[in-house]
Parts: sequence; structure tokens; C-alpha cells
Amino acid sequence: MNYSDASREPQTEHVIRFPDCDPLGHLNNARYLDYFLNAREDHLREYYDMDIYKYSHERGEGWVVSRSLNAYLVPALLMERVQIRTRVIEPEERRVTVEALMLDQGGERLKALSRLEFSYVNLKSGRLSKHPSDIMEMIQALNTLPGPMGDFESRLKDVKKEIRADRKQGVPA
Repeated sequence: MNYSDASREPQTEHVIRFPDCDPLGHLNNARYLDYFLNAREDHLREYYDMDIYKYSHERGEGWVVSRSLNAYLVPALLMERVQIRTRVIEPEERRVTVEALMLDQGGERLKALSRLEFSYVNLKSGRLSKHPSDIMEMIQALNTLPGPMGDFESRLKDVKKEIRADRKQGVPA
């Protein structure tokens, strides 16, 4: 697949469902991670023709979440439609960091930001493995940050500025 033609920031719309909410109708904090992981899985399949389950079964290697940092900014509410965008922000030999954003339906207001580190492991031994060259090529091509990602708080400020700038320029969500 030619990744230069692929979207580096895929997005999908999701509806906040009743079983995922607290008694106040807010998306439960623990469920944000599920929404982000499900969205990334969908993005890999829909945008890059990559089924991670088939891949893991065939190659005996795959990714596990090894770290996550989350900022909850504005509650996602019961039956609300939200956008979830994901993007690679740091490709490494044995890991890849993905940033996930939850925005309102119009893509104008950031509700949550997550930094997800995925470690590439041998499924039999459970040990870290190096990404194969084809996967390394893909994640490098999809990387959206030209330099180091910096600390999470600085990155959060940068993402907020990016969304405000898009809103001012009328960039469609």
C-alpha cells in the first residue's frame, strides 16, 4: 500500500452509549480508552487495510498497550455523537505512540486527548520485538510529528492551539 496517499489522521464518528456512562450521563473515564482503542482498530482496517488480529495470528507478533496518558477536558455525554481521530506521533523500532483525540461532532471542541504507547511483542514469548521493515515503513510514513513529541502537557497545549487554528481557518472536520 502507498501510505503517502493514505490519511495520516483518520477519523470516525461514534455515539456515546448508555452502558458506558456514569449515573450523570457522562462517559466513564475508563471507557474513553475503549473508545480510543476501538477507533484505532477501525482506522487501521478502514484506512490502511490492516486487520491487527489477522496480522497477529499470521505473524505471531502484535501490539499491546504499554502506557497511556489521558486528559479529560469536556464531558462526553450520553447519546452524543463525537469524532475520534488517531495519529502516529512517534514511531520507534519496538514501539509506536499513537495520539487519540475525542472532539465534538463538528470537530471544533476537544473533549479528551490520549497518548497511547503500543509495544510490539512476540506473542509466544511476550518479549519486545523489532517492527518488521514493512511495518516500520508504514508507521514512519504515517508519523504526523516532524520532531520529538515532548511532554504530555506541552503536547496538550499544542493540540488545543491546532484545533483553534483549524476552527478559525474553517478547516472542515
